Amino acid sequence: MKKFLIVWLAGSLSLAFVTGLQAGAAEAAIWIEAEAPSRGNFPKPKDNPYRAKEFWETDVLSGGDWIGEKWTDRAQQPFLEYTFDAPEGGAFHLYVRKFFSFGNFRWRIDEGRWHEVDLTFHQPLDNVPLRETKERISLNWYYMGETGLSKGPHTLRVEPVYQERTGPDSNYNPLAYDVFLLTPEPWNPSGKLKPGARYDIQTDTAFSVEPPADPFQASPIDWRGLNEQVAGQDGGLAVKDGQIVFRDSGKPARLLAINMSLRAYANAGSTRFFARFLAKKGFNLARFDLVDVTEAVKLDSGEIAIKVDRARLRRLLDAIAALKENGIYTALTWHVSNTKDLASEVWDAPKTNEEGVTENIRHTLTSLLYFDKDFQKNVHEVWRTVLNSEIPKTGERLGADPAVAFLTLNQQESIFTDAFTPYEAVPAGHMPAIETAFAQWLVTRYEAKPLAEILAGWDGKPVKGDAPDEGRIGILSVPEIAKRHDARALDTARFLAETQAGFYAQMLPFVKDDLKFSGIVSTSNKQAASAPELGWINAWSQVAGDVTERHGNFLPYFEQSFNVWDAAMGAKYQDRSALRFDPLPGQESLRFELPLRTFSYNGKPVVFSEVSWPTPNRFRSEMPLLATTLASLQQVRVLGFNSIGTTFWQTALSRERTPFFTPATMGQMPAFAFAFRNGLLPEGPVVTKLTLSEASTFSLKPAALSENPDTQLDVALSKSPEPTTQENRPDPLLWTTGRTNVTLGGDKDKLTLLENEAVTDETITAGSVKWDYANGLFLVDAPSCKAVGGFLNAAGPITLDGVEFESNMEYGVLCVVALDGKRINSSAKILVQVFSEEDNSGSYAEGSPLKTIRSVGRPPILIKNLSGSVRFSRPDADALIATALDANGYKTLTAGIGGDLKLLPSTMYYLIEK
Repeated sequence: MKKFLIVWLAGSLSLAFVTGLQAGAAEAAIWIEAEAPSRGNFPKPKDNPYRAKEFWETDVLSGGDWIGEKWTDRAQQPFLEYTFDAPEGGAFHLYVRKFFSFGNFRWRIDEGRWHEVDLTFHQPLDNVPLRETKERISLNWYYMGETGLSKGPHTLRVEPVYQERTGPDSNYNPLAYDVFLLTPEPWNPSGKLKPGARYDIQTDTAFSVEPPADPFQASPIDWRGLNEQVAGQDGGLAVKDGQIVFRDSGKPARLLAINMSLRAYANAGSTRFFARFLAKKGFNLARFDLVDVTEAVKLDSGEIAIKVDRARLRRLLDAIAALKENGIYTALTWHVSNTKDLASEVWDAPKTNEEGVTENIRHTLTSLLYFDKDFQKNVHEVWRTVLNSEIPKTGERLGADPAVAFLTLNQQESIFTDAFTPYEAVPAGHMPAIETAFAQWLVTRYEAKPLAEILAGWDGKPVKGDAPDEGRIGILSVPEIAKRHDARALDTARFLAETQAGFYAQMLPFVKDDLKFSGIVSTSNKQAASAPELGWINAWSQVAGDVTERHGNFLPYFEQSFNVWDAAMGAKYQDRSALRFDPLPGQESLRFELPLRTFSYNGKPVVFSEVSWPTPNRFRSEMPLLATTLASLQQVRVLGFNSIGTTFWQTALSRERTPFFTPATMGQMPAFAFAFRNGLLPEGPVVTKLTLSEASTFSLKPAALSENPDTQLDVALSKSPEPTTQENRPDPLLWTTGRTNVTLGGDKDKLTLLENEAVTDETITAGSVKWDYANGLFLVDAPSCKAVGGFLNAAGPITLDGVEFESNMEYGVLCVVALDGKRINSSAKILVQVFSEEDNSGSYAEGSPLKTIRSVGRPPILIKNLSGSVRFSRPDADALIATALDANGYKTLTAGIGGDLKLLPSTMYYLIEK
């Protein structure tokens, strides 16, 4: 049984500390209990269909109750009115705590103008489950907007806006409200806590981290100075001689990136604050997906058009401008198939399942993206609209701004995924165009030989869609291609590859020549699901970009009957540590292929655009250490983490399973961001060179190396590919020691291996990195950076050059890094950073190793108490003074001396000075 940090508390509230609001602003805040309207036509709270049923549900609600209804009669407009007194005049921000994202609504103050809140776009600022059964009722805070108030009495009126719904609940709109709040400053909500309150938990086993809004005063761990004064001032970024460099100076660039939801940028104040915060934490690249500014519509002609929402685009432009002012570059990507309403308009698929939750529609978009010329024109127009937009204040065209550094043309889409199944995931109505294109390709390839003769030459059973007399030839699904090595499979694979490559061949000049984008362009980051048979073919079809882009997630095992991205009560999962290479059940052959393994293609630099350790997984704190070190060993200069949806620390690990704005991940950025950005982590050599001829690439036979299968959802739920059995296959761990260069399209196959005696059955040694994966222990012993991570208590004292670590934490990470560019043995300014494990308060799962979630918990996030010691062995160790820093990096108290620093239970950072 697992009981992690059992703290069913509303919290020890202290008004002396402010979470996200200054004290004066907290006193001026106006808190309105939604269940007590002055006027309205909602049912009484006792008749609310979502009313709390158990005492712990009541405890979740502010005031112990809320108001709600199932809106079924559109003829009767629901409304709520609240009278309140403003203690002072001025500008106020409005927030609402309500039932998830159901029920758009509009609001106004007095007789002022109406403001509509589209909750399908707004990002929930927190998430607290009320009922964790099939009903899945949760409470979320949302930002509503801004208004001016005069001192004295006012009235807030709220009117829900009806949303068209599908599925069993299509005859009603669920509505429920707990609190409305007006504050003079942007605010970071945390459950039912009022402004100015915090949980402030410190027990024998755990503590909470709830820093106030950072005032950005002088701090020893503020990395804003690592960035340019303004992003792009050195001419922007470019690729030169296989490296990403600053264009004007030619100096190599190192970029630490974060994936952002545009929905987080709710107002100008939070936008500016967050840009400055990211710069302080060491980030100099932010990545946005254009799904946040696009939506699909069906025209009267029946054609599909993709439109850019101008208001949301303006929000994106404002965010880019704020980031630029803090020396942070922007990357733009577009997961086209996730465009709002595209799936429903193209496939008439239901938008929600029987529980009212949006379904993960597995239709593939390739039938449109690669074969439909009209749809491709839509794609062109979206990029044209975005890149031709003018940046606020400067009036400069977005595509010409050197601060916009990267474009990914096709996020998470490839022909070579198992979802490419004709007449299933590819709708029947889309198939004739694909089959006709295949027939035309065959006629050209076989020098005008009749289609019937080509079919006869394949000597196989007919495939659905074969109609040679009509000029059409049927298409094998990707899983079938991977199984078959016959002539038909080979021809189909080449046709699909050339089609995909052709799409990029026309997109690249469109973006670079027509739209005059001078930054770095990637084709796609999508890998083949059926590697190794199709991995090299997929890579060949995507290699035309400026960089090799890859991403992936180190997933915990998660029961297939549940959405792998949605942790909920009753779900079964299993923790996994990458430090031990814990395999997924049934995926032992992929044990050593972490999402951080990558190849450089045709001499191009590598970009990790998304890396995450999704929840639930107690070992998530290993990610910053492992990701930054392995990226450095493989000479990767761009490392992107996934993802952030709020502009302040998350108050709980929510159902979104790749949270980064938490203590375990963002909280470890001070040390690891500084080490990565400054090149203090060890860099490996080129350890493998592979050249593949075109004949080998398209042979559908395994090569000495294989591309990773997709490390997203598919790898957790699909059958493991058969491992390569060739005798000359290199050690599967060789990639952990350095870079692998792959050349596609060479004259003949060639594999060059660096003899490496440092990989054994239990350990890896790569320069100053020592990895005992049998026991889950990772050590970095670089001159200016020392780190240990993993199962620390079992490891006992760990001695590195000049530093000794010791901790009785079962699992954790400790790091010391010199901040003055010197070696640890002589540095006069050192950061010590320590972390253990995090989870929600009250989180509870039982069973081992397969666990069943009994509660996902609630705010706040709790951290297992920190413990141990850090001892510097240099002669002047006793002259080193250790000062504890708070969560924002400001000095609090003297904590000891460097000769023997005893770690405090709730202090994550220490500054060591001489």
